[in-house]
Amino acid sequence: MARRPSPSAGAQGTPPDAPSPTPEILTGLEAIRAHGGRDEELRIDAGGFFEEAFMTERLVTAEDGVRLIKKVEQLVRSSLEYKTYIGHLRQDVGLNRCSFFPNVNVATGEVGLEMHHAPLTLYQLVEVILNHRLAQGHAVTSLTIADEVMQAHYAGLVGLVPLTETAHELVHAGALTLSAHMVHGDWVGLLRAYPLGVDQALLEQLQAFVEVTEERVIQAAAKLDSSQPRLREGMRVPGSDELRLLMMQAGGM
Repeated sequence: MARRPSPSAGAQGTPPDAPSPTPEILTGLEAIRAHGGRDEELRIDAGGFFEEAFMTERLVTAEDGVRLIKKVEQLVRSSLEYKTYIGHLRQDVGLNRCSFFPNVNVATGEVGLEMHHAPLTLYQLVEVILNHRLAQGHAVTSLTIADEVMQAHYAGLVGLVPLTETAHELVHAGALTLSAHMVHGDWVGLLRAYPLGVDQALLEQLQAFVEVTEERVIQAAAKLDSSQPRLREGMRVPGSDELRLLMMQAGGM
C-alpha cells in the first residue's frame, strides 16, 4: 500500500522525479493515522480491497456492498484497536467468564474466550453504519467505515456476549440460545445513532430477539450440561413498544 509516484518531470534534459520510497505497509486502522485519514490517496494491491484510489458515495450493485462490508470486517478484526478493546473488556470491564460456562478457567489460556456480537453481528453493524453514511450522501471507503465501527465499539454502542470457543460455535449452530439480558453494550443506542441504516427486516429480527425468554435460554443450556446462563445486571433491554416505535420511524424514512 503506497502513495502514487509523482508524474511530473524535472527540467528539460533531466529524468523525471524518482518516486518516493515506498512506506512501510500498514494494516487495519493504523493506516488511517499514518496517512492522516486521506485514504482516498491510497493504493492497495490486489490482495486488498482496492487496486486504485477509490471513494464512493453509492454502491452500484449488491455485490459491491457485500464485498465492502466483508473488507471492513477484516480491517476491524485485524486492527490493533480491536485487540486492545477486547483486552479492555476482559481486564477492566470484567467480561472474563463465559456466559454459559462461568466456572471454566479461561485465565490459563487453555480455553479461549471470545466476544460474540449480538444481537447485531459485526457484519450487520458495519452494514448499518455504512448505509447510514451513504443515505446522508457521505463519500466512504472501507477505512473510514472501519474507523467509525471501532468508534462505536469504544463508545459502548455494540452488543457483546463473552463465550468460550466451544460455546461460541454452539451459538452459531443454534444449539445455545442467547437472551437480551446476557448482552453487554447499548445496542439500542446504536440504532438511534444510525437510524438511516436500519431497515424493517433488522428491526423484526431484534423484536424476536428481545422476546426470547429466560426459560428458553436455560432449557437449551441444560441439554448441554451448562450451569445456569449468566444474566447481566443493569443491562437495559428495550421493550416491544420501544422497538415498534423504532420500526415505525424506520418505515417512515
